[in-house]
Amino acid sequence: MKLYRLLTLICLLGVCLPQLALATPWAPPGDRQLRRDIELLAAYGVIRGPVTTWPVPWSQISRGLSGAAADSLPNHVEDALQRVRARLPRSRDYRRIGYEIEAYATNDERVVRGFDGKARSEGDIRLSADRHFTSTYVRLSVSYRKDDRDGNIQFDDSYIAKAAGNWVFYGGFVDQWWGPGLDSALTLSTNARPFLKVGLMRLDPKPFRTRFLSWLGPWQLNMFAGRLESDRGDFAHPILAGMRFSFQPLRGLDLGLSRTMQLCGAGRPCGFSTWTNAFIGVGNLENTGTFNEPGNQQGTLDARYSTYIGRHDFAIYAELMGEDEDNFFIDKLSLMFGASVGGALQEGRLAWKLRAEYTDTKANRLVGKGVFNDSTYDHSIYTDGYTFRGRTIGGSLDSDTRLLTIAASMIDRRDRSYFLRYRYADVNDPGTPDHRVSGNREKLNIFEAGSDWPTRFGLFSLELRLASDQLNTPGVADFNVAFEAGWKSRF
Repeated sequence: MKLYRLLTLICLLGVCLPQLALATPWAPPGDRQLRRDIELLAAYGVIRGPVTTWPVPWSQISRGLSGAAADSLPNHVEDALQRVRARLPRSRDYRRIGYEIEAYATNDERVVRGFDGKARSEGDIRLSADRHFTSTYVRLSVSYRKDDRDGNIQFDDSYIAKAAGNWVFYGGFVDQWWGPGLDSALTLSTNARPFLKVGLMRLDPKPFRTRFLSWLGPWQLNMFAGRLESDRGDFAHPILAGMRFSFQPLRGLDLGLSRTMQLCGAGRPCGFSTWTNAFIGVGNLENTGTFNEPGNQQGTLDARYSTYIGRHDFAIYAELMGEDEDNFFIDKLSLMFGASVGGALQEGRLAWKLRAEYTDTKANRLVGKGVFNDSTYDHSIYTDGYTFRGRTIGGSLDSDTRLLTIAASMIDRRDRSYFLRYRYADVNDPGTPDHRVSGNREKLNIFEAGSDWPTRFGLFSLELRLASDQLNTPGVADFNVAFEAGWKSRF
C-alpha cells in the first residue's frame, strides 16, 4: 500500500466520521502515565491484584475504582483516580466503531526501548479501528513505517479477543510486557514487534475460594503460543510459548513466575514428546546436550512491593531470569532491580516520582564465580536466539549489557507530564562481533527529556535525547542528538 493511500484511509476513517470512540478489553503496554497512575492507585489499595503483567484487563481496574472514595485520598492520588476513570470504556463505546490514529517522527530511533515504546523508525503512522460484538472484540491496525526493513506496512496490534466467563481468549499481534521493570523486561517486552500468537488470560484476578489456595490472594494467569518469522538464520517459523502466573499474597506485594519455551520450526522435532519434555524440563529431559533436545527455555521470578506513608508512595522491585540448565535456575542468571518514590508539591497540584533501575544481562552463576558470554538470549541450536525480526524479545540491549537508569517525572493538574532520564549503558561487554545491538563494546551516557501534552486535538509528545557516543563506532566518541515528536488521538 502506498503512503498516499494510507493517508487517504486515515482521512476517511479517522477524520471524516463523526463522534467515534475506543473501547479495548485491556490497558495495553506503552502508556507511561497510565501505568504510573495504576501503580499509584495500587499502592494506596484502590486497585487490587497484580499490576506487573501487561496488558492489564479493564475488568480488574474498574472493579477497584467502582468503590473508591476520592475524597479520602490525597489530591494527586485523586487526580490519578480521575484520569484512570476517564480511560475506562463506557457503555456507549461498546455500541459503535472506535478509531485511533498515532503518528511519530524521529531523526534517530532510541537506543533503549522501554515500556513507553513509541517510534520504531524515522516515520511511524498507525491507524486502528475496533468494534465489540457482544463478548467478541475485533481490532484492526495498519502501520506504515518509513524504511522499515520488514516492509513498510505491518499489522501490529491487530487481534480478535473472545470473553468466556472470567477468561478472554485472543489471537493476533498483541504487545505484552511481563515484569515490574519500566526500562527492561527480561523475558517478554515490547522491544521487538509483536509476533502472531494465540493465548488466554483472566479478566478479573479474583482470589481462590478454597482455604488451601486462598492465601495466594488475587491471581492472574497468562498463556500464549506464537509463531516467529520465516527468514531466520536458524529455522523457519519456530514456536515461542509462554506462561506467567502472578499473584498478590499480601497487599502491595506482587509476585510473578514466568516461563518461555522456544521449540519446533522447520526441520526440528515438534511431536508430543518434544512438548512434554520441554514442559517438564527436569534434568536431561530438556537439556540433552545434543541437537535433538526440545529447545531453548528461560524462567523468571519477579517481585514488586509498593506501599505509602502519608502523601508519599514507595516501591521496590526485582526480576531474576535463568536458563533451565540441569534442573531449574542453576546457571546463566540475569537480573534487574529498581526502586521508586513519589509524592506531590503545591498542595497536590504537581505530582512527582523519582526512580532508579539497573539491568544486567551478562549471565552469571547462582552460586560461585562464573560468567557466560553470548548466552542470555542466545542458544546453540536456535542460533538467532530469543529474537523476532532481528530484535530481542526481552531486554532491548541484548545479552552482555549493563544498563542503569535514573529518572524523574511529574504531572500537573492539567495532566501535562514531563520527564528527565539519565542512562548509562555498557553494551556488548565482551565485544562479540555478532551482537545484535552493537558489533563492538560501547559505553554510552544518555540524557533524555520529554513531555506529553493532552489537548482537544489529541495527545502531543516531544522528546530530546543526547548521547555521548553511538553504537557500532569503535574507537570513536561520536556525540549524537536525536529528536522525537508524536501525536495520538481517538475518535
